[in-house]
Amino acid sequence: KVINFERFEGYITIVTNLAKVCHIDGIEEALSITETLFKVMPYSLNVIVFPFLHPNIDYDGTKRGAADKTDDDNDDEDEDEDDKRYNCDKFEAMLQSYATNPKLKNKLFIMEELKMINDPVGFDASKDTSDVHPVYQYLKSQLKINHLPTNHGTFFFVNPEGDRIDVLQEAPFQDVKDWLLELTQRNYEDEEL
Repeated sequence: KVINFERFEGYITIVTNLAKVCHIDGIEEALSITETLFKVMPYSLNVIVFPFLHPNIDYDGTKRGAADKTDDDNDDEDEDEDDKRYNCDKFEAMLQSYATNPKLKNKLFIMEELKMINDPVGFDASKDTSDVHPVYQYLKSQLKINHLPTNHGTFFFVNPEGDRIDVLQEAPFQDVKDWLLELTQRNYEDEEL
């Protein structure tokens, strides 16, 4: 689905990457905190979320890598518990439920899954074609960022006029609310000057 970014004019817009963690507790926490942001700014905020494949997660459905498994790991009860806690189908279903929630309509946008958020080492833009999503290419170029961290989300805050972009890197979702309040306060102070 193509979204024209002019539709966000007049709103503070957050663009963030959400690791496809497939860990139910983490998904619920991240999405509920996102929902909380709309309580802070119910009429003037849009959030655009790009799920991405985290490089440190084994996407076989568990977080444990093959090296961590032993012959003793055949206990069906433990496997059932892991399936409940690390479930990518549940991750997709929860994203879809938030994306179609009537309270969040035209506020929360779940975008396509990012294959990568950084170009590989040695990438030469004059010779190579980037696989990084165009939105991330643009945001990174505007802030002269070459590499985004992948252990925590990166949050790009675009002001309502679209002429200023702030970034909060390597931040857990809990820090975003405070940053958003601080950013809003700075916007009001700038307008008063």
